[in-house]
Amino acid sequence: MNDVKRLGDCVRAVGHTVLLMEPWYAPKPLLRAYCIKEVFHTQASGARFEVVMSAEQQAAFETALVDDFESIAKKLSQVDVRKAECRNPKDTEQILGELEREVGLTECNKAVFGLLRGALAGQGRAALERMEPAERATSKLISNLGMLLHDLDGTEALYREA
Repeated sequence: MNDVKRLGDCVRAVGHTVLLMEPWYAPKPLLRAYCIKEVFHTQASGARFEVVMSAEQQAAFETALVDDFESIAKKLSQVDVRKAECRNPKDTEQILGELEREVGLTECNKAVFGLLRGALAGQGRAALERMEPAERATSKLISNLGMLLHDLDGTEALYREA
């Protein structure tokens, strides 16, 4: 349990967290309390946060960005810190209790959702960059990505391009 207490210090020292989005719409790591705590400390410390996906999941996410945009926010909003567990129930209780005391579980959910949204917007930007300029300007991807980026850097530039 001492390692868990130092997790925030480790995240700050490394300065970079990578989350495996498998599947992209319900990432298994976000069902683990240790991972939730790591993501929270990533946000709290301002460390860099990225997501990675298999090629299959990347393709499915990019399809959702174009053909089923509403599903992205809906599925990601189902991420709930309160559902996270550890193998040892005492660890679950300790981690969730610590997050509740430090920031509150609702605020922790917001922080996790915000990081996911930003990281997925990065994935969407990468998909947009791979498109030919003529296709890019008329693609639903550019407007949907603008909605995903709402309040994040880059929205205005995408809307001007569209």
